[in-house]
Amino acid sequence: MATDRKLQDLVIAELRWDARVPDTAIGVEARDGIVRLTGTVSNFADRLAAREAAHSVYGVRDVADDIEVRLTPDHDDLQLGQAVRLALLWDVAVPASGITTTVSDGDVTLVGAVPHHLAREAAERAVRQLRGVRGVHNHILVVPPDLRADDIRAAIVGALERRADRAANRISVSLADGVATLEGSVPSPADARAVLETARHTPGVRDVHDQLHVGV
Repeated sequence: MATDRKLQDLVIAELRWDARVPDTAIGVEARDGIVRLTGTVSNFADRLAAREAAHSVYGVRDVADDIEVRLTPDHDDLQLGQAVRLALLWDVAVPASGITTTVSDGDVTLVGAVPHHLAREAAERAVRQLRGVRGVHNHILVVPPDLRADDIRAAIVGALERRADRAANRISVSLADGVATLEGSVPSPADARAVLETARHTPGVRDVHDQLHVGV
């Protein structure tokens, strides 16, 4: 485990290297594997990019995101609401008719139901890049199709063997009411993220319960 100062330096270096992160002053503090980000950016996408960059650094366990998105003086929630609706309608991966939105002072709230996690993530991704968005609150529910639990579990296991073969043989999968529980060990945080994303994207999965741990 890196010392606090070393971890702070690593996160700062990652923020400077990541082309998605704006060239602005983002403060970084580190303590016992927890990193705190401070400062201001002009949009939510920049804030999210900084958060993801910090999470990608080895040794970072948690990120406290205290970055502020500062809206422009001419910000208009009505115009933003119209842009949000168009973004959802134009994205082929989003069943926009099942989603309603609320915009308040740049904060966008998404509510509704979609058949799988891919659609839920696509809806959030479609709006978080818009100018004037200060934050996104994704309350969309995943209501999967009515599939047999054994078939869903077999699909998850098969996908893990195809995409994460290093970890697949050390992971057990159980399913109850559309919630997949993954247990076992993975070699790295990147492997853990890959395994969880694979399960989330399997048709019939409503949610994923993470019981994985990193290590041999």
